[in-house]
Amino acid sequence: MSTMLIVTPWLHGAELLWEQMLTAALIFLSFSLLLLSQSRDRVRHSSIRYIVIPGIIWICYHMLYLLPMPLSLLKLLSPSAFSWYTHPLMSESPALSLYRFATLTEVIKFAALVALVPLVYRLCQFRQTAETLIAVMVIIAAITSVYSLLNFATAGRFDIIPAIPPWDYPWREGIRGTYSYKNQYATYLAMSVALGTGWSMSIYQSIRLRSGIATNWLFSRSFLKLAIVVLLTGLTYITLLNTASRGAVLSLTLSVLLVFGSYVLLQADRRQALMRPRALIAGSLVLIVGSLLFVQSSAFERFTQYEFEDNGRQQLRETAIHVFADFPLTGTGAGTYPYVQHNYKPASLGNSGMSQRAHNDYLETLATQGIIGAGLTALFICALLSGVFKRSNADVSPFLLACRSGVLTLLIQSAIDVNLSTFWLPVYFIIICVLGWHFREASHVNRVQKETGTI
Repeated sequence: MSTMLIVTPWLHGAELLWEQMLTAALIFLSFSLLLLSQSRDRVRHSSIRYIVIPGIIWICYHMLYLLPMPLSLLKLLSPSAFSWYTHPLMSESPALSLYRFATLTEVIKFAALVALVPLVYRLCQFRQTAETLIAVMVIIAAITSVYSLLNFATAGRFDIIPAIPPWDYPWREGIRGTYSYKNQYATYLAMSVALGTGWSMSIYQSIRLRSGIATNWLFSRSFLKLAIVVLLTGLTYITLLNTASRGAVLSLTLSVLLVFGSYVLLQADRRQALMRPRALIAGSLVLIVGSLLFVQSSAFERFTQYEFEDNGRQQLRETAIHVFADFPLTGTGAGTYPYVQHNYKPASLGNSGMSQRAHNDYLETLATQGIIGAGLTALFICALLSGVFKRSNADVSPFLLACRSGVLTLLIQSAIDVNLSTFWLPVYFIIICVLGWHFREASHVNRVQKETGTI
């Protein structure tokens, strides 16, 4: 798991096939060790099984796309797929998937994502493991940020992770980090900024609880730790702004406003705490510093130059809608969109790397998985989100707020860009969801222990 968390972000976010399979292999290896241990019983009887069961159904359904199918049945389920396989130049045996190798690759990745759920959940049962996972994720993101800023300042002199064409633009046009497509790297950084902010808030919270006992807390180890985490998060935020990704910055901003707003506004005591002078001063300083960094960044320059122009994305989304209209029930098969989109898109889009994706993961999922597959995907994701966003009377930890913000960032960004082409972003999403599930359960347990006096 540590190898995956450290290495995969440096492999273009697992964009190439061998990078995706390496990441999946590391997950399966870790999961097999879980199955061989006695820890599997704790996972089997936990609430996490309500996520795993929809995930298994989701995988089994997509495995059906790989099986040869009689033409009569195929014509009933997907008339467009029937026309595809009865074309005179088509020699493959008919199946629901138009390109079975692409779908097979996706099924392996889906299985790895589902296996990741009980694996991370079980690891979080060990003392401090959840906090350690977040620390590793934030630190690695910060290291890639330092690498990115060095290349941004020196025009790529220290570039050791060359971008995959056609995304090999000069560094001065926008930071792409260890990825090829800078918007995907920006999404990774935005989710990491959310985690780093939660980590900082958690340390500050622990300092406040001890400040009445220790008079020299300013020179304590905890304060030094807080300063380091704030520095790491700040570096990541500065790098995010200089990716020139409007969507990632906007997604992070909206997610923070939604999470923090709902946390503060729903309870009167939190609103009163927010209105205290110290909280107002601290919030104002954070807002001022963040705004000053933003107006000096590449993202601000891009906002002022292009505002909210979609760069042809509307045509890409219309292409996905046309594909879905032809394959409404079962789709073209998971992972097949880059291979079928050229039959539907207008010639004005050309055949660039950007035009091979819908730049809306929800529409692309509908086009490739159809109503049934997209429904099962939504069921799996909603099962994940239910444990992260479920309301609780217990005190909400900063880590849980951070996980909620990170999750929402990807969900919002997926409506305006493509995140499915890299495997690391879905993996990152699953890890954060399970971490959020753990922190919500931990908050509930702490509340019960306080009420019963067993803590």
